[in-house]
Amino acid sequence: MRLSEIQETFNKELNDIYSLSEINILLQEVLNYSDVDPLQLRMDSSFDLEGQKLDRLIKALQDLKGGKPIQYIIGRVDFFGSSFLVDEHTLIPRPETEELVDLIQKDYSANLKGRILDIGTGSGCIALSLKSLYPKHEVIGVDVSEDALAMACENGYNQKLDADFYQIDFLKEWGDIEGTFDLIVSNPPYIKESESAEMSNQVLEYEPHLALFVKDEDPLIFYRRILDFIQQGLNPKGKVYLELNQQLGEETRTLFEKEGWSTKLIKDMSGNDRFLRIG
Repeated sequence: MRLSEIQETFNKELNDIYSLSEINILLQEVLNYSDVDPLQLRMDSSFDLEGQKLDRLIKALQDLKGGKPIQYIIGRVDFFGSSFLVDEHTLIPRPETEELVDLIQKDYSANLKGRILDIGTGSGCIALSLKSLYPKHEVIGVDVSEDALAMACENGYNQKLDADFYQIDFLKEWGDIEGTFDLIVSNPPYIKESESAEMSNQVLEYEPHLALFVKDEDPLIFYRRILDFIQQGLNPKGKVYLELNQQLGEETRTLFEKEGWSTKLIKDMSGNDRFLRIG
């Protein structure tokens, strides 16, 4: 099957679901997977594909038509300048979460000292990005999902970054989280179950609900738990950075301010209340 025919088929079948740039990303990832010369592909649209390469493209087309996210098909996503492995056990990192890491970098520059804790680490994208920025610091990531932690460990190995990951149900225990920290960061589950009606099937059918949703009757459950933890787990001059549900920004800030914490509510690039800095 010629490359030109493949490109035409993908564009025809998927143009109502995915942008042309997303389709081209998938084609590039699959076609460059083994011994096909990328230069030849760019210059010769009559290039024939067969065997496993063609089978993989056909399977990818079927998955895409079914709504499977491209990131899960190619098995990775770019985040803060690095490539992270992802699968259905890990949330696909969003641009807003990159903004969270960038916010920390701008606040601290090279002056961050001490230990770093990432609560709900998932693929490890936050923890490992911070480890790359501050390689001399101890970085710990915790998550309830054993499968997600396996992916985080693999990402750390691939990037040659020495972060520690522990399986902990943070709502029930603090387990192996010992000592105090100078920086605590978290992008916990914060989408109310009732909001799922407004979300795409790509998210609902493929991404882990454990990492996304909280019950409507207690949408701040993770933030209350983080509040409890930092009473003893944050060093006196330490700071906390949290990603938020944009609908609950003021409510989340009030939760911490009532306990005497100084806070700053920060908007994301889209103008939504997205981050809370504490301390």
